[in-house]
Amino acid sequence: MQNQIDSQESDLESMLAQQDALNHETADATVTLTLVGPKAAAKPPAKSAPPPGLARGLAGGWHALRLTVGWLLTILGAVAPFVAAVAVVGGLAWWGQPPAHPAAAGAGRLSSRRAPYASEETSSAGDLRRPV
Repeated sequence: MQNQIDSQESDLESMLAQQDALNHETADATVTLTLVGPKAAAKPPAKSAPPPGLARGLAGGWHALRLTVGWLLTILGAVAPFVAAVAVVGGLAWWGQPPAHPAAAGAGRLSSRRAPYASEETSSAGDLRRPV
């Protein structure tokens, strides 16, 4: 009986030493854990496309036109503030600039121009004669 108790104590001490060794090895071990959630809901079956035809072509064209106009208006809205600022600065620069030549300032008036044949006379018959 004493031999059996000694044998059991020896086995217990061996197992405790093995447990301490395993605890020491697993203390710094990396653990990889993969979590899996509940099963994802099944996707509904895809609708089959209606057959091509005039109505489908018109609907597709209308959709493309609306998208294009929407993009163009978006671009116009993004660019408009910059165009307005450049127009104001350019207008102020143009308005504040003096004319290049003083004589050129009045050149655009109609009253300062002469008719090509201002000295022409009309005959009694009403036809034009060239000046001599």
